[in-house]
Amino acid sequence: RQPPNPKPSTLNPAAQRVVDCNKVQSVAGVEFRGYGSHSDSYPSTYLAFACAIGCRKEDVDVFMSRLHDTLKAFRKRLAKKLKAPGVQEQEA
Repeated sequence: RQPPNPKPSTLNPAAQRVVDCNKVQSVAGVEFRGYGSHSDSYPSTYLAFACAIGCRKEDVDVFMSRLHDTLKAFRKRLAKKLKAPGVQEQEA
């Protein structure tokens, strides 16, 4: 006999942030390029995630499913926008 599936915890399983490598922020009069990253010369914008202590595999699975759905919807909206009249696709 298998134990019942545990409910996902109410903890936030992940903290996320987007780090813009072009952003400059001043803290106590000191300017930081790419504020929030580990380097002031990181070559591109990136998305970072962190899991909390007490996070369970089920929590991560839910998070990954939501991230997948969000990225899929974003790509769909972007593709639609790029096909709109007067919008030109830019090279990456």
